[in-house]
Amino acid sequence: MADYKIGTVVSVYPTTSMMAVDLVGDVHLGDRLRINNHKFIVTVLKDDYQQIESAKRGSTIIMNMDFGITEGDELITSS
Repeated sequence: MADYKIGTVVSVYPTTSMMAVDLVGDVHLGDRLRINNHKFIVTVLKDDYQQIESAKRGSTIIMNMDFGITEGDELITSS
């Protein structure tokens, strides 16, 4: 499976270890993603403060982050 861009970080919330992402691909809880070669698993996915199971491209969602990132970083699928 080829890796591809799934979204771009638009805001970072370090006090809650969360980030806002504009999606260009679909994302689901449990997906393995990477940012700047840091791999992580999606454990939190929110839309309008509600926990969701998945989100479609074109959405702006909130998800977990476990390391330092900056606005503009790209989320890539990770096999």
